[in-house]
Amino acid sequence: MEYKFTQNWTKEDYVAFAVNHLLQNFLKTRNLILYTVSIGYLILTPLLTQRWEFFYVGIGLIVLFIGYLFMAKRSAAKGYDRNKESLSIEFTLNESGLMYETGEGIVTENWQNFTYVKETEKHFFMYFAAHKGFLLAKRDLSEDMIIMIRRGLQTHVVNQKRIKLLG
Repeated sequence: MEYKFTQNWTKEDYVAFAVNHLLQNFLKTRNLILYTVSIGYLILTPLLTQRWEFFYVGIGLIVLFIGYLFMAKRSAAKGYDRNKESLSIEFTLNESGLMYETGEGIVTENWQNFTYVKETEKHFFMYFAAHKGFLLAKRDLSEDMIIMIRRGLQTHVVNQKRIKLLG
């Protein structure tokens, strides 16, 4: 079975992809351990030393992270406004994978090429390299297409720990 469909990404889609990409890289296990230990130490230092300087640095780092997240959202929204003409892509979905057209020609991504996939209520965030991927907005997909995507990923992707599906 083969399905052809067009994805017209909205600003919300684009921002969701950018934020997911940021969090995927920022919230890796080793980074979480580093952040928790470092900031935890800074925040707990006043209990051990009665000096508050480190506590304020720890709180500052937390505020900085939250500010960075808001800046990333704002930057992604501006990026969408600059590139919205190029954010409409024709896809072909079949049993072997996904095909789509870029400026360089038709690209085929077989299911086994995907290294990380996260499904949410509204999107599939799909990566075939560390910093190369795209999203599929579910509003343009039928239930049969969603089932085909899940089945293709579950059947062909080697590292199933990197595939986070809802169904």
